[in-house]
Amino acid sequence: MTDTIGARLRAAREAAGMTCCDARPGLGDVIGCCASIAEDEKDVPPTPSAETLYAYASTYGVREDWLRTGEEPMREEDV
Repeated sequence: MTDTIGARLRAAREAAGMTCCDARPGLGDVIGCCASIAEDEKDVPPTPSAETLYAYASTYGVREDWLRTGEEPMREEDV
């Protein structure tokens, strides 16, 4: 289910074939360590910063709008 930002973050990471640790280099200082990435997926605020959304979208190859709203498609190439 991808009705929350946290659920969409996890879905995006899994669709990209990444573990939390794989994602860490692309997310850099925006998120921090592997444990923080996993926690962020569970406890992300309802309105994360634009910088955070951009970092996740760029790392996972998904649309920022999809992360923000859940409105399909997930990936830009599917628009």
